[in-house]
Amino acid sequence: MTRISEEKGVYVAVILMGFLILASGCDKATQLKPAATPDSGNQSVLTGATLEHPTQVTLTDLGQADPIITLRIVGLNRGGSLEIRGDGLAHLEEYGNMAGVRSGESNYSRTSRLLPEQLAKLVALFREAGFLDMQDEYIEQDPPGQIIEMDYVHITFRDGGRTKSIKIRGSSGRPLALIELQDALFEIKSSLEKDITLSGTP
Repeated sequence: MTRISEEKGVYVAVILMGFLILASGCDKATQLKPAATPDSGNQSVLTGATLEHPTQVTLTDLGQADPIITLRIVGLNRGGSLEIRGDGLAHLEEYGNMAGVRSGESNYSRTSRLLPEQLAKLVALFREAGFLDMQDEYIEQDPPGQIIEMDYVHITFRDGGRTKSIKIRGSSGRPLALIELQDALFEIKSSLEKDITLSGTP
């Protein structure tokens, strides 16, 4: 009888030991499990709220990323473009025999930013010139029997819901207001070609 009781006691002790080990393992697993933390990459830059699907918010969403003024130059084995966005960012790219392209290189790229008052003055210049109502092109023809290599200049201005592009070749026939606009854009282009910062950090 004593032997049976001892065996039952050992059996019960083994079962209790098993429960204790199991309980201990569960507790350790709980302790090792990392606490849930919000994913900072899934936060909207607009509200800071955590989103199930991250949203990419760009300047386009704010209506400022699209170019409002573009100057494009196309020549023989040379050319470039200057884009000025609604937030003042000015980006210049050139290739071939252009002033910004350094010796031994084939292209050039530079970005800077216009001050708000600089951009406002430039836009006002386009409006006062009546750019949107000008002709679509001002093309200087070559003299009879001659072929003269001249760059084509394209100027585009977007104002509200209207966009206007003008093609220019040579200097004759352009109204004074268009000459002033072209000079203003070439001045910005020249500053970027010389690595002159227009206002500060791009």
